Amino acid sequence: YATLPAGENKFRDLDTDVDNNTYTYRVSAQDSCGSTSVFSNVGKSILLNAQKEGVGVKLTWTPYEDWQFGVQRYRIEVFNEASGLWEVVDYVQGSETEYFDTSTRFEQGSFCYRVIAEELGGNRVVSLSNEDCIIQESLVYAPSAFTPNTDGVNDYFELKGILIESVTYRIYSRWGMLIYTGNSLEDICDGSFQVDPVKEGAYVYVIEGVGTGGKTFILRGTVTVLR
Repeated sequence: YATLPAGENKFRDLDTDVDNNTYTYRVSAQDSCGSTSVFSNVGKSILLNAQKEGVGVKLTWTPYEDWQFGVQRYRIEVFNEASGLWEVVDYVQGSETEYFDTSTRFEQGSFCYRVIAEELGGNRVVSLSNEDCIIQESLVYAPSAFTPNTDGVNDYFELKGILIESVTYRIYSRWGMLIYTGNSLEDICDGSFQVDPVKEGAYVYVIEGVGTGGKTFILRGTVTVLR
């Protein structure tokens, strides 16, 4: 515990590990005669945990307790690095202690979350959790087929990706002949080789690149040309 001088009504506890533990506080006052008052209401920190699961992020947290009327709702926020602001993901009822986020789509290396409990009863009191972050993996998508028939629909082989620092890809015929080389996500294959259209059928692609944190990757697959 800590003792504060008379007139001081703020205390900052630096001897904590808020990313791994939750803490509960209460205060009492002592007069000049040594008499001690009853303890105050309890203040409690919220411990948040974020984990990557499939296509989303699962958030779980310890409930806030000991407000007289309980928690009205929890506000879930994520940090947007582009704007430098915390943005609301969603609200859940005060009885909930988990949430699955599938809507956040920032192109940034990590997603940092926090949860804010709002008191029931109109007192506008809140309690803030720790911040917990998950590393966003680099992703590259390649089509399984394309139709280079100039109808304006799916005419090209092109890659889509997020958090890609650099990428090179090559497309080969079934006999191993190099048909196309692309050096960025913006490079697209129109289904031709040396000006002439390639034949229908399956072709092999090899994608090499650098993603989040300088991590290299190689992807291999096939794409079918349909005319």
